[in-house]
Amino acid sequence: MLSNVNASNRPDIATIQIGPLTLQRLERENAIALIGTAVGQRRKLDVAICNAHTVLLALDDPDYANVLNRMTLLNDGVGVNLASRLVCGHGFPANLNGTDLVPDILATLDIPLRVFLLGASPTSLEGAAKILRRPIPTTRSRGLPGRLLLDG
Repeated sequence: MLSNVNASNRPDIATIQIGPLTLQRLERENAIALIGTAVGQRRKLDVAICNAHTVLLALDDPDYANVLNRMTLLNDGVGVNLASRLVCGHGFPANLNGTDLVPDILATLDIPLRVFLLGASPTSLEGAAKILRRPIPTTRSRGLPGRLLLDG
């Protein structure tokens, strides 16, 4: 995998190439502001939070990599941070894992939203919905097993 990781040697670069994916190098506050601005302007912004497993899947599936690269990709976890450190000498400015980042984003927004969760068991989805409802107490959930829509 290391031969597929490329990056500039400058810690101030805006993106980093890990395998076939180009991930943003953002501080937590900047990631929240980027998404908050798009929501406030009612502008579409597709975001994926990528960990080492995501990178490995993208290495094996070029179509998946192409879909991801049309999105804003954020880093999640020690695996992609280690890849960044090994190749370019520095990691990401922050770990933007979804379990912390998504509730923080929702807590900063002042407008009702719909949040769609896809995947996992119904029990896991309900647990995630409870966490996501905390920043937006008026959120209601709807969905089918494996899918949950939180309606603000």
